[in-house]
Parts: sequence; structure tokens; C-alpha cells
Amino acid sequence: MRPFITAFRFEFRRGVREGVLPALLLLFAVAVVYAAWNGRTWRENQKAAREAALRDTAKFRDEVLARYASILERTPEKAPNTGMLMVSVWYRPTIPVAPLAAVTVGQGEGYPFDLRFHPSNTRAIFAARPITIGNPEARAVGRFDLAFVVVVVLPLLLLAVVFDVWAAERESGVARLLQAQPVAPGLLLGAKLLARGGSALLGFTGILAAASAWTALPDTSLTGVLPEMALITLIVLSYGAFWLLLARAINMVAASSSQAALAAGAAWLAVVALIPAGLSTVRDLLQPAPSWPAQTSALRSAEVALERRQKERAAARGPASSIDRNALVLKSLVESAEDQQLLADAQASARQQQDKRRQWADTYRFAAPSLLVQDALERIAGTDAARANAFSDQALDFIVTLRDLIQQHLRDGKKAASVREYAEIIPQFTFEEATVGERFGPVLINFASLCGFSAVTWLVFRPKF
Repeated sequence: MRPFITAFRFEFRRGVREGVLPALLLLFAVAVVYAAWNGRTWRENQKAAREAALRDTAKFRDEVLARYASILERTPEKAPNTGMLMVSVWYRPTIPVAPLAAVTVGQGEGYPFDLRFHPSNTRAIFAARPITIGNPEARAVGRFDLAFVVVVVLPLLLLAVVFDVWAAERESGVARLLQAQPVAPGLLLGAKLLARGGSALLGFTGILAAASAWTALPDTSLTGVLPEMALITLIVLSYGAFWLLLARAINMVAASSSQAALAAGAAWLAVVALIPAGLSTVRDLLQPAPSWPAQTSALRSAEVALERRQKERAAARGPASSIDRNALVLKSLVESAEDQQLLADAQASARQQQDKRRQWADTYRFAAPSLLVQDALERIAGTDAARANAFSDQALDFIVTLRDLIQQHLRDGKKAASVREYAEIIPQFTFEEATVGERFGPVLINFASLCGFSAVTWLVFRPKF
């Protein structure tokens, strides 16, 4: 053990003295600071957009309540029932911005964050789940965020510091002298890798953890994101360990520094870019994206049928003065639900096709460590497809529940005695986050898969000197 410690200290001091480790840490810190600032700016913009949407909805609701207050003050006997109030306002379910959403921005931009709809409005409902939601294309690299730094920049810098720790010794002839010493060469190689790559990885992880925590402030305390921060640390360390073991394998077969550099560059390009791109191409062949012209044609046909149906309803309804207002609203709610189903059927095929593409993408993430890391960071940050789909499903369920509630109030004909009671009756949407197991279970599976990649690399490329 003592020769290992001696070699570790020597290599570490050498890296610091030559300025390699400080330079890489500084370069990585600059990239992380820019990515964190970029992500936090995006997160603040998203938060401001949600707040503006909620303010607009609240303003319209207050205007409706003001009219009700005027009616209660002048002619309380003519005040509408609570069901008429609920059908008079607009609703805007909104998914909150996750505390660590700034960690990975690219996915978050592909999903809707709110839904503005009226109980009797059919078309507005489908803004909650557009046909592109969950599209695997969203996995493509987007903004320069912390996930980009982890997936792309971190392995590049790690390889830069360890790609020739033994190949250079072999090229200069020093390796033969070291092999003549009563110390296992594999022990020396491990000490060199840990002294340079391990130290750099620990520094990189600390910088990333600090930057990730900063993006969540001041809206969330550090204790509120400790589980997420622990998972980010595990993912980064396991991803870095895979690249260090890959560098170890390269150093065992490369005869010179130039060969090691070429092999390291090829490995980085394959894992980070070529394999994901190739899998994306295979997915497009096996699960092609829905045809936009076909979707447009199907929606247009549904809209024509919808217009025809509405004309027939208007003709059968008769003069408006002869119809009770409550009965008219009740009937319109039933008809809007039927119209919603008509449009949903027109989009069902394309939606199923997109769901299959997303499921395929969830499966092929196990083909490359870079995809595992990207997927894990998206789930931790709350910008993944599962959370977006959960919001869409909950918003649509809220619409159905709201319609049933309005119909019940209209049939009961109950009235409120004050504006405050009217305001308290208006339902509010609350997004329910997934359970801890649902959120972090796939992340732990990704972590185990990363450890599996490292174990395979360790077992396949054993030291042979």
C-alpha cells in the first residue's frame, strides 16, 4: 500500500506543479458558471411566465366576482347559482417549475407548462397535451446547461488529463524501468489514474454540486434539495468513473501518446455523439414520427364534422328565449365533452405513435452511458417527459371533474350569500408530484447501469504488462 500512496502523491504533486489540474479545474469552473447562469436565467423566465399566466387568470376571475358583487348588492334575488359562476370563469392549470429545473433546460422547453381552458371550450383543452409531448427528439442536446457540461465537457476534460498516463511512460521507455521494480505495474497505473483523474473528478463534482445548489436558490433551501443533490453527485461520480476506467483500458493497449489521444477522442465521440445519433436514426426507421400532413388532414376533417354537428344542434335547439339558461349550459357541457372526444379520436393514432417513440427512447437509453446520465439528470431536475405527461393527464382529469361538478351545482341551483363564498367555490388545480419511488427509482436504475458499464470495462480490460 505504501508504494501506491507514494506514487499517488508524486503524480498529484506533479499535476499541480505542471499546472494541468488547476488549469482544468479553472476551465471546468468557467463552463459550469456559465451553464448555471444560463440555466437559472431560463428558470426565472419560466417562473415569470407562469406567474403572469396566473395573474391574468386571477384578474379575469376578479372581474367576474366584481359583477357578482354588484348583483348581490342591488338585486340579491337575481344572483346566479354557483354552477353559473364556475362556468363563467377561465381556468389555468399550471405545472410549477421544479427547484433544480436549471440543471437541464433542453427538455423543459419542449413541454407545455400551463393550460388555459373554459369548461365549454373544446379546442383549448388540447393545449394540455400537444401531439409532440414526450417526443424523443427532445433528448437532443439543447442549451448550454449543466447537463451539457456533465455529459459532454466532463468526460472530455477527464480524458485530457489521463489519456496517456501510462502510454507516455511506455513511449519514453520509463515503463520498462518501472516494471523492473518490485511493484505491480497495475498498482502504479491505478495510482496515476486516481492522482490525476480521481482528483479532477472530485473537483469537478464539487463545482457541479455547488452550482446546482445555487440554481435552486433563493426559492428553495438547501435541505429541500438534498436528496436530489445526492443523486446528482452519485450520477456524476459514476459517469466519471466509467471514463477513468475507459482511459485505463486505452493506456493498456496504446503504444504511444498519439495512439492514446486518438483512441480517447474516438471513444468520446462514439459514446457522446455517434451512438446516440445512431440510435436516434434506428428509432426513426423502426418508429417513424407521425406525419404532420396526415395529422392536419385528420384534424381538419374532425373540425368539419364538428362544425356540421354544431349547426345541427343550433337548428334543433330552437329560439334561445324558449330554453332555460341552466338547461342550456348543462347541455353545452355535455356537447363539449362529445366534441372533445371527436377531436381526441382524430389525434389518437398520432399520439399512440409518439408514445411508442418515447417508450423506445426510454429503452435504448441503456445502450450508452451518456444517455443514462442525460435521462437521470432530467428526472432529477423535473424536466423529463414523465412529469410533463403527468401534468397533462392531471389537467385533463381536472377538466372532467370540473364539468361533473358544474353540472351538479347547476342541477342543485344553490346560491352563495356573499362574494367570498362564491370565490371559495371556484375549484383550483393543484399539481401532484410523483412519489419518491416513482421519481428516483429510474434514476437509481440508471446509476446501477452506469456501474454495470464500469464493471464491464474493468473486467474486460484487465492489466497485462
